[in-house]
Amino acid sequence: MNAVRSVPAMTIAVASLLPAFLPASPASAQLERVPDQAESYRAHMAAAISSFRLNEPADARRWLDAAPPALRGWEWSYLDGLFDQSTIIAAGLPSGAMSISIHPDGNTAAVAMTGGQVAVWDLAARARVRDLAAHPGGAFSVRFSPDGSRLASVGYDRSARLVDTVSYEPVIEFKEHKFPVTGVTFTADGKYAATSAYFTDPSTPIEGRVYLWDAATGAIVRSFKGGVKPLSGLAISPSGDRIAAGSWDSCVFVWDLDQGGDPIRLGGTTPEQQTVRVHSISFSPDGAFLAAGSDADWVKVYRLDDGHEVATMTDHGADVRAVAFSPDGTLLATGGEEGCIRVWSTADWSSRATLYGHTDAVLSLAWSADGQMLYSGGGDGTLRSWDARRTDLAGVRGRAGTSNYSVAFTSDGRHLACSSADGTVGLVDAATGDTAARWTAHPDREACTAAVSPDLSRVATCSWDKTVRIFDARTHTELRKVDLPAGVALIAWHPAGTHIAAALTNSTAVLIDAADGTVTRTFTGHKSRVLTVGFDTTGERLVTAGADATARIWNVRTGEQIAQCAGHESKIETAAFTIDGLSVLTGSDDGSVRLWDASTGRLVRNLLDSSDAIYRLAPSPDGSRVAAVGKHLYIIDPGLEAPVLKYAPIDSTLWHVSWSPDGDRLAVTSWDGRFAVLRAASRPPRQP
Repeated sequence: MNAVRSVPAMTIAVASLLPAFLPASPASAQLERVPDQAESYRAHMAAAISSFRLNEPADARRWLDAAPPALRGWEWSYLDGLFDQSTIIAAGLPSGAMSISIHPDGNTAAVAMTGGQVAVWDLAARARVRDLAAHPGGAFSVRFSPDGSRLASVGYDRSARLVDTVSYEPVIEFKEHKFPVTGVTFTADGKYAATSAYFTDPSTPIEGRVYLWDAATGAIVRSFKGGVKPLSGLAISPSGDRIAAGSWDSCVFVWDLDQGGDPIRLGGTTPEQQTVRVHSISFSPDGAFLAAGSDADWVKVYRLDDGHEVATMTDHGADVRAVAFSPDGTLLATGGEEGCIRVWSTADWSSRATLYGHTDAVLSLAWSADGQMLYSGGGDGTLRSWDARRTDLAGVRGRAGTSNYSVAFTSDGRHLACSSADGTVGLVDAATGDTAARWTAHPDREACTAAVSPDLSRVATCSWDKTVRIFDARTHTELRKVDLPAGVALIAWHPAGTHIAAALTNSTAVLIDAADGTVTRTFTGHKSRVLTVGFDTTGERLVTAGADATARIWNVRTGEQIAQCAGHESKIETAAFTIDGLSVLTGSDDGSVRLWDASTGRLVRNLLDSSDAIYRLAPSPDGSRVAAVGKHLYIIDPGLEAPVLKYAPIDSTLWHVSWSPDGDRLAVTSWDGRFAVLRAASRPPRQP
């Protein structure tokens, strides 16, 4: 055979100095010494996840924070970020933050609260600098004028007030409302203010009403009527030609700002005796779309030139209280009663991120003028900020292909290589979830694996069509097609990038020279199809496993079998060397993950016994954790015989898992084509 290029001797020497078993993290060492603390840690993690699933974020936070500090690992850091990605500007507000407005200079926020208070914060100092006159019964909306010189607030007390933002002295109070005022906004030139409410008297049925009034004198310029129910939520289009308000009749009314007249109705109707409140609306910056959120648990997006509904998002599963387009129009943020913020891409209205942190309803959202920060107010009495462009804080989610067989980080951690049942493979930006490239690799069958070479220059794929193919990673040109005698379930690159190992359905595994496509070694011994292959970090050994319920360890240079691991009750779907190379991990359809001595094949311990078939596993780069997937994601501390985290990041069976090179992120993918990148990294400080 052609010689396999070995890694430097220094690497092998360092590996030989590692412990005779998986390197124990400080957490795992402590766990073994104090078994009761181990059980406590696992119980706290399970309770935190359970509370999170039950939409009890405050309880989830308490359970997580009470977990023994010395025992925390990747899973704790991941949940810490998942539960809260925000920076708290203010906590302990006297009531919920019903409405937020950011001053055009980005330094100041005004907040209207459900208890009627109106206050101003210095965002940089996170300090409350001013309290304004309250609106007894509740302050519903607050808005800075476009030039920042005035601040408007409205509330349950039927008043609309303007104050000067230098002295914060009252400028004018608009007193024409006969009923509570739900919304306020300014025209682009700041000359006029608009307020939304409703009107009725003994001789007039309820009608939605919007007033446009002179911001200098308080004189009414024009009034707009829409529907037979109150109006809430108010916005003026960026071009200034349209004004819109949400109705309690499950729709949005849009008027010509200059002409008034009958409005355009966006959305359906509800029976007169029923109420579906559209709480919040937002125009896209280019004026092409209008988003609306309601207490019927939906967000709808309408195209304004024809009134067509282009998207409906029901992921919140609870009342939607706030919607806001980013200043550049690429993102839409929504929030509501479930207590999280969802961020959507306006390119295709797909989910970009879910941001957790509030422990009660999200009542208000506002973007900074540069679009770098998102601000939110909640029923939990907090005002929070979010790094809006860091949508990976809570992890990245997306879809790659019709159904995914594999997902794997590239060696630089920047991309994910995905393979799909439709024969396509793709590269996905691991930070944004955007598809960087996609092409057809196997026209007639599934693409079972896609793997990028260590030097990032090539993408290798395999399929049941009995081929391994190698593509140029930049141009996606097919460089080589390797015909094999049987279908190929999985492939793996040699650490030096010189060879590819392939698992075949004819009970063999082969080694392929990546330069010329020749088969340089065939490994025989399995009694049924081989399902997985993997090199150790030195590239000197190969592990194979398959349907005969055994894993076998081979000398790559000689093809000699070094050891056999037997004992699983069903086929072994996945196998991998531990980072130190002294042990082998296996995952089986029998629901177990096991650890074996790589020299003798002796069973060291069971790491997991579950009811899930285990389809793929991977040790973390530092060896402190093992990730395994089936119906759930399991995070295992190898010093224990039970997982420290059981979690379902996608509501579908998981087929593949991969760690980023730095060990901060974990990518998983599901049969229905979705993927998720779970991040455990430093997060903003929780307290101001």
